[in-house]
Amino acid sequence: MEVKQSQLGACDASWYLLQSKPRSEFKAAQELENQGYEVFLPVIEAQKIKANRTEMVIEPLFSRYLFIHLNQTTHNWSPIRSTKGVSQIVRFAGEPVKLTEALIAQLREFMRTLPVKNPFHTGDAVLVQQGPFQGLSGVFQKLRSLPNGEARAMVLIELLGKQQLLELEPEQLKVLV
Repeated sequence: MEVKQSQLGACDASWYLLQSKPRSEFKAAQELENQGYEVFLPVIEAQKIKANRTEMVIEPLFSRYLFIHLNQTTHNWSPIRSTKGVSQIVRFAGEPVKLTEALIAQLREFMRTLPVKNPFHTGDAVLVQQGPFQGLSGVFQKLRSLPNGEARAMVLIELLGKQQLLELEPEQLKVLV
């Protein structure tokens, strides 16, 4: 999960390490994103056995950890500790752990080298092929991972004359060319 850079004082910002509550990485990232913070949560696709069948799930690369881009002087750090899903800002010797831009760049590059199973990109025109919205087209926004490891596609569809953000199973969608 990656969020666009915040408008809140991006210059002189650094990356910091956050620890989430157990199995709350996606929740923490979403809540921080909603508050306007830039968050980086590297995820991988893994094979899990559930109810005697194998499923592909999306899970964090680093269990219970995510990264946040902050400026020590202009960002308000107070809300971070009380954000749903966040356990703490990781500290050594009382100071928040500051990560280099190079490390984050290496992680992002590593994530780009992993095989991608998500055929959708933000802004793709998609067609709903199954379910109650079958036949409607929309615009893919992002892939959201649920705490149980399953993924949902967030799609903007026009319904009743208004744009609605729907959460659908990725298998229900097809990219329009």
